[in-house]
Amino acid sequence: MKILRKESLVVPILLLTLLIPAGCKSNTDNNRSVPQSGIMTFNTGPGFDDREIKVHYYIPAGKVSEMKCQVVMHGAGRNADEYLAGWISKADEYGLIIIAPGFSRELFRPEEYYGGMAVTPEGEINEPDSTTFSLIDRIFELVKKTHKLKQTSYNIFGHSAGGQFTHRFMLFYDSPYVDRAVAANAGWYTFPDDTTNYPYGLRGLYPDIDTIRKKYYARQLTILLGTADTIRSDDLRQTPEADLQGLTRLARGEAFFNYNKLTAGKLGLAFVWNKAYVPGAGHDHTRMSPAAADLLYGSRITEKDDILEQPDEDKQ
Repeated sequence: MKILRKESLVVPILLLTLLIPAGCKSNTDNNRSVPQSGIMTFNTGPGFDDREIKVHYYIPAGKVSEMKCQVVMHGAGRNADEYLAGWISKADEYGLIIIAPGFSRELFRPEEYYGGMAVTPEGEINEPDSTTFSLIDRIFELVKKTHKLKQTSYNIFGHSAGGQFTHRFMLFYDSPYVDRAVAANAGWYTFPDDTTNYPYGLRGLYPDIDTIRKKYYARQLTILLGTADTIRSDDLRQTPEADLQGLTRLARGEAFFNYNKLTAGKLGLAFVWNKAYVPGAGHDHTRMSPAAADLLYGSRITEKDDILEQPDEDKQ
């Protein structure tokens, strides 16, 4: 059985390129008096045809080496800069380094981005280091080394297509670094279901689906939903398979969470996921990002597998 597991993280230094503004290195171990933002250029290496990822970042004022790291995954608009901007106020509030990788349309097809390249064109589970998921760990390693971070883990948030990336990241990829994940307003989902074909399910991919489920349900994943994300717009996938999950993003997110909670209960598996709502929010990352930050770092954080906020019944 082939499971995506991160066995080693040996990355040739020549494959990584980091553009650092003048004076940055001398200040990484000290209190930074002013915030800093910029773009890092990350070279994926020959395994990904030496494609470059523009990684937008923000570092608030404070002692950088003691800051936590938050990865932010953009939507189908491939607008990493706008997603970064949506996290700046919370980065200042909670003392977070924000990393927002940009997977451009020119270099990464949809399956290569929010599909994560989890499955090969031949329909088999891909090797861990050949997935797009592995690039996030490598970017984190570079940031950690560059800024001498004491933190050994990061949290990840994705909205829309980024929410697709995030929930599949947690399903398919065994990262040694990820602590908590928030998948917000994903358009559709890959269910750990052995009766449905990929990309909607996992039929035929694993000989022991319950082992996959056990690991998946033990990971700290929150499904974050806007109660007003109920528009069937042109950019919402409307295939028969997707519509079986629900007719709107809100309905699909609820169906995905409920299916997995019910399945875990039937199998007697530990289930540590959360479901949370942002009342009145539609398909808007500027509303979902602050809520995710508060869930991850603020008073709304919870270890329980309960519903943090009930949806507004009038907006379903």
